[in-house]
Amino acid sequence: PATSGRATPRSGHPAPTSPEDLAATIYHALGIDPDNLQVKRALAEVNSLLGQGDGEIETVTSELNQRHQLRVQQLKVEAGESLRAGKEAIARGDYAKAIAELTIATNHVLWAPYSIDWSGMDTEISELLAKAKSDKDAAAAQATLDAQQAAFEALQAQRDAEEERQQAAIETMLQQGLAAFDKGDYDDAIYYADQTLRKDPRNSWASDLRDSAFKAGREQVRADYV
Repeated sequence: PATSGRATPRSGHPAPTSPEDLAATIYHALGIDPDNLQVKRALAEVNSLLGQGDGEIETVTSELNQRHQLRVQQLKVEAGESLRAGKEAIARGDYAKAIAELTIATNHVLWAPYSIDWSGMDTEISELLAKAKSDKDAAAAQATLDAQQAAFEALQAQRDAEEERQQAAIETMLQQGLAAFDKGDYDDAIYYADQTLRKDPRNSWASDLRDSAFKAGREQVRADYV
């Protein structure tokens, strides 16, 4: 029954301001689930208040059902496009893009009416999203390992280069010491031998050169004295 041209509200729900408003509310509900029998009965009551016949009700219901089906198809298309973009991003290793696209696809599924048959697309989206996140974490971990390995190799190369420089310096000083010994400059020979031993204490050539230069120098002093 109606009083003063207004429908009596059902318990627990806000009352629309007019039968037209109540009808619009039910139309919206039908757009979400057009086969809901309870909503259809309520629609029949409202249309009775508005003076609309059964034929008009069926027409409205049919139109709303068509809108619902169009929206369902739109959601499937949009979810499918995001799924395809997510797959392509995974294939090229762009996991951030893949996660973004697959999250959009997931939202399409979550926001859709429960009556939609996704034909396995929803499961595929969920599994690919989990894979993209896992692959992103694995790629980040590998990138960290690669960076650490590169840093180690660079440090090792630097050490090897330093050792080569040190060895070259040792060879140079040793050659200078031998040249001084050959010229009879025993003090210089001892100097270069000592410099070599400071850099390479176990260098047997430098030790032998120093001992030989020292002995030769003493003999030279004795000879000069005599």
